[in-house]
Amino acid sequence: MAAVVLVADLVFAAYLAFQAWSGPSEWRPWYLVGAAGLLLMIGAVAWSRFGGRSRAPDHRQPTP
Repeated sequence: MAAVVLVADLVFAAYLAFQAWSGPSEWRPWYLVGAAGLLLMIGAVAWSRFGGRSRAPDHRQPTP
């Protein structure tokens, strides 16, 4: 489910980036700020969910 949400967020970030390139000139900086912030959030969520090392020790019992 997390991957579906991340893909939807990526599509929205792509829309914002496209609007920053082709939208009305007075709104372009805001589209760019929104796209950059959303991409930073997506990267942080993806890193915490799918990458990186867990800081907590693994207390699960090994299966026989």
